[in-house]
Amino acid sequence: LRYELVKAKIIGYTQGPQRVFQRYPSSNSSMPARYARAVAMYRRGDIKNAIPLLDGLTDELPQNPYFWELKAQALLESGQPERGIPSIKKARELLPNNGLLQILHAQLLLGVGGKANADQALKLLILSKKTEGDSPAVAKLQAQAHSEKGDPARADLAAAEYAFSSGDRELAIEKATAAQKRFKK
Repeated sequence: LRYELVKAKIIGYTQGPQRVFQRYPSSNSSMPARYARAVAMYRRGDIKNAIPLLDGLTDELPQNPYFWELKAQALLESGQPERGIPSIKKARELLPNNGLLQILHAQLLLGVGGKANADQALKLLILSKKTEGDSPAVAKLQAQAHSEKGDPARADLAAAEYAFSSGDRELAIEKATAAQKRFKK
């Protein structure tokens, strides 16, 4: 089953929705088929139909963190981050040290907003660096979190890190200079 689920996930992400639905028609009610269709629906923005499939998968195999992760991601990308929080918490309960899940959790918290969520997001982003290392995505989210907290100096510093790691030297210098000025105040 594990191999078939991995295969279905890869097909769902790499094939166009039309091909996924041909390979895994709705008449196929196997878990891998429902997973592939849920991924394909999510990718084409059909959250309304993806979520019930994911709910069925999480009910049937609640110990699979990737079902929970996909549900959280789908809800985040459909503008419903608050609805994705319970799903990412469940995924992280199953894989507590997974940096990608920590980053997704931080994104959901920042999507909901508020200083307390920004604080929690920053803690998760720091934890994520243990397994994922420094990345432009993490720096960008850190900038967003510091901004949400009302800390423009740290937001500029994180934005400088993001720009530098993305190859935008000019913006990195601009943001680093702005951060330096703010820290001096």
